[in-house]
Amino acid sequence: MNQSDYADHLIDVYLEGLTSISNDAGWEGDSMMARVIQFHGDLPPPTRNDKSNESMIRAIEKLRNKHALFDAIKREVGVMLGSYGESDKILALLADRYYQGQNPLTKRKYNDIYKLSSIGYAPMSTGDPIEDGKAWESARKNFRRRIVKARALLLERMEKYPIAA
Repeated sequence: MNQSDYADHLIDVYLEGLTSISNDAGWEGDSMMARVIQFHGDLPPPTRNDKSNESMIRAIEKLRNKHALFDAIKREVGVMLGSYGESDKILALLADRYYQGQNPLTKRKYNDIYKLSSIGYAPMSTGDPIEDGKAWESARKNFRRRIVKARALLLERMEKYPIAA
């Protein structure tokens, strides 16, 4: 596995941990990326206001084991989300890995335009189609550059964890 694939794997572990049944229980409405952005990667636990499902949720939590690196990745992604000069990069990588495949609402493949819009990096429209096209092309290039830099930053941060090496 090359370095780029390993960084993607780490983000996939992080996202899978966040979206697991035990972490997703009790959340409704907001998308996972919205919650990651709002809480800088450190999602608060569910409120557990629904007592009828509480015993089922506890049973499910016991069945699902966390990945050995989940806590370390969560910590480092959280630091990156709160760091000037890193937050834009890790958000780009998170969006790129989270929005994979087909959008269930539109039945079309997720693209960079959707990903940029989901994290608030879509360019403002000028009303001029040519200028707007240039702005989107520039935004896409910057998005791809951020992803490359985020992978390198994440791998560098994860070097201090022996299991990640």
